[in-house]
Amino acid sequence: MKNFQVAIVGGGVIGSAIAWELSKYKIDVVVFEMSSDVASGASKANSGVVHSGINSATGSLKARFCVEGNSMFQTLADTLGFQLKWVGKWVVTKNQQDVKELERLQKIGNANKVLGLKIKDGSEVEEKEPNISCYKALWVPTAGIILPYEFTIALAENAAENNVKFLLETQVTGLKKQRDNFKIQTNKGDFQAQIVVNAAGLNCREIVSMVEEPDFQVYPCRGEYLVLDKNYSSLVNAMIYPVPVKELGVLGVHITPTFEGNILLGPSAEFIDDPKDKRTTREMMNMLLKETKELIPALPEKAVISAYSGIRCKLASAESGGWADYRIEESKNTSGLINVVGIESPGLTAAPAIAKEVTKMISKHIDVTPSTQ
Repeated sequence: MKNFQVAIVGGGVIGSAIAWELSKYKIDVVVFEMSSDVASGASKANSGVVHSGINSATGSLKARFCVEGNSMFQTLADTLGFQLKWVGKWVVTKNQQDVKELERLQKIGNANKVLGLKIKDGSEVEEKEPNISCYKALWVPTAGIILPYEFTIALAENAAENNVKFLLETQVTGLKKQRDNFKIQTNKGDFQAQIVVNAAGLNCREIVSMVEEPDFQVYPCRGEYLVLDKNYSSLVNAMIYPVPVKELGVLGVHITPTFEGNILLGPSAEFIDDPKDKRTTREMMNMLLKETKELIPALPEKAVISAYSGIRCKLASAESGGWADYRIEESKNTSGLINVVGIESPGLTAAPAIAKEVTKMISKHIDVTPSTQ
């Protein structure tokens, strides 16, 4: 049986960020990832946006870790070598009635200490974005874009170089607390660890249920995206978001430029029963195009060349409004089990800050001494 001090379940952006943070210290760490590579789930199938923090309730973990994470990204990009561009974001409204919503977002952003927020007239927006039709818009300069899989891989590769063990195609099948250690059963054999970090995304509840009765539910929510041909890359310069919808705890369909030159339209938001159901549908394609044309009237349907989907891990049902805060906590019943669950958007942005928080929690159990490497 192989012994480690910390075992991380899940090699998505959260698990990889925690692994990278822990690699700075003299701690034996292993990451179990059931897929053939890191970033195989929601960590690759998202918008690739570094969010600013204007959409998360003040005082929430989402707001705290989003703003903290955002402030870390430039240094991370410089250090790890992944691409990052601060393209900014416009949150646009079509009429006077929705200006109050822009003012509300600006107020939340100011309370969350997001810098540079300004509401501008449609004519000012048109100077920067001639293809966008709007009445007014909130300018958010601290929003950026990355390649989400590149970021996750950069975290994981650097962690591996600093002696974190990544076990791919390794699924955790059993978990049992034995005095001061956990026995971890996998399809590749048994392991022991003093601390288990549950960063298993959509499978987070299953991991908890191996040792105790979970006190939460997981509600998979599929988001579909359309990919535009690179010939239409000049349609927008910054990210374009509509005023957020009031339900589902999502931001609505938005327009996001990418490093490759394609533009992404989406995501949709559809609560589903099967967390593996990543299909894309004609119905959602039509809906995404319709909503996008309200922002870019000149968008031709022939611009779409591909589609994909990702599955959010939500802790709140559609009936309850779809919004729930992150849960980042040590189990009250099982000492040493740290659960990092419900990490939907802005989880990509929050990941490095969440990693620091989890490291503090681990330090209560294990001596965290900086590595000299």
